[in-house]
Amino acid sequence: MSTQEDLRQVVADHRALADRLERLLEKGDWTENLDDESSWPVFDPEKDEPDVRPDINGDRTQRDWVSILLWSKLAALNAREHRGASRDEYIQFSKDAGYRDGRGWNAWSGYVDLADGRWIDNENGLNSLRTYYRRQRRAIPADIAAWADGGGFAQ
Repeated sequence: MSTQEDLRQVVADHRALADRLERLLEKGDWTENLDDESSWPVFDPEKDEPDVRPDINGDRTQRDWVSILLWSKLAALNAREHRGASRDEYIQFSKDAGYRDGRGWNAWSGYVDLADGRWIDNENGLNSLRTYYRRQRRAIPADIAAWADGGGFAQ
């Protein structure tokens, strides 16, 4: 395909998208519930797949999912098993989130290493967890949210 044909296809695709958006707008204010967090779908890191492939070098959405996976997997283990993550576990969380290895954690603050393993900290880590979920309009599972709202881990 030539460059002109490629550009024409991009224009056609965008025109079709604009037409679809116009039709949606004619049907009423479908955006009113977008900011209602109670209507957002829950993302459970132990059961669900991310919306996109996490990529630390990707677009904003892909980078957000890196953060969601990193923090939610740690918080899920802390909240549900009432223990810290072992080195092997948090390295795996890092890999699941799109890093090559456990050094991905070096870019972050928001966790604390205790005798029984790694815990998401009650300030920076939980704030990161909430922020990235909110940016992707996803809800934190109720049990993890309740644990976090109750103060998270206690030293």
